Amino acid sequence: MKLRCPYCKHEYGPEPISICPYCKRSMTIPDHLRKVRFRERKRKRDIRAREAERQRAQLGFKPEPSFGRKPTHLLLIMGLMLMLGAMLVIRASREKITHPQATIRRASRHLRALNAALERFHRDCGRYPTTKEGLAALVLNPGEDNWGGRSGHHYVNVIVPDPWKNNYYYVNTNRTFLLLCLGPDGQLGTEDDILPEIPTEEEIVGPHGYWRLTNAVVSTNAPAVLDVER
Repeated sequence: MKLRCPYCKHEYGPEPISICPYCKRSMTIPDHLRKVRFRERKRKRDIRAREAERQRAQLGFKPEPSFGRKPTHLLLIMGLMLMLGAMLVIRASREKITHPQATIRRASRHLRALNAALERFHRDCGRYPTTKEGLAALVLNPGEDNWGGRSGHHYVNVIVPDPWKNNYYYVNTNRTFLLLCLGPDGQLGTEDDILPEIPTEEEIVGPHGYWRLTNAVVSTNAPAVLDVER
């Protein structure tokens, strides 16, 4: 059997060698023409590689890490980085989207805390804030001697609007009061108005209720609405 060099077109043989004896260029010999098949050649290369590693270890050389030296390792790392980036993008996009029910629950927590603060104001001062005083009376003393109880602390200490950037609605009706959130449409007397839940005794009796408050400086003419977290 003779082979022909693809470069210089000379024929040679009968042994299939990968180096042309005329032009000295290398070429690929088909596996079916080789005496030793691919698997056998790979096994011999692995044996030589292990023997070389053993000899380097005997001489005191540290074995070199094999991970990252093959193209498949690089593709694997790039795939993992793409998956991680996609997960971070999806998570960030979800955090930006506020579910309507979550917004309503936040407004309900605000109303419940304000309701408890009004009850504590009534317990200490014997009345509810007037409509003119508004919810700001929970932050700054409107002139009551027993305002704040024994501790003298304000009842709420953060002024923010509701989740829809509207002020919470408060009106004193002589013996009681009307407190509600105007909802997404910002209109009073519509179906999306949110009424407060009745606070528990624990929320009313505590110095600041069951709610965790944050410090803030407020003005007397600002509508007092607190931002709370359970």
